[in-house]
Amino acid sequence: MEGVITLKDLVTAVAFGGLAPLVAYQLVERLKEVFPSYTVFGMRTFAVVIACVIALVGWFGGISFGYFAPPSGDWRAWIEAMFAVVMPVITVSQLGHAARKRGLKVRKGTEACH
Repeated sequence: MEGVITLKDLVTAVAFGGLAPLVAYQLVERLKEVFPSYTVFGMRTFAVVIACVIALVGWFGGISFGYFAPPSGDWRAWIEAMFAVVMPVITVSQLGHAARKRGLKVRKGTEACH
């Protein structure tokens, strides 16, 4: 079935594909209205933490469904694997924040998806 998003695709996008920072950003945008007294740094930190939690939940879900192989070895392998999931999420989150802050736009003809 071409063009249909499967659960595996969704879990992969949440854990590794950058979907977690987007979901966290939308959540924080909604929470700004509820908690207007929070500082910009506090909301940004909250967004990064929420994005990491969402990505880790997606990763653990992928492991439990058998989509991803669990880390082999002792507890250090699990810590390293979680670090490998979280660091790209933090990077994408910060890049997205910087792009939004500077008002960067994608140039016509350079879109990744057509």
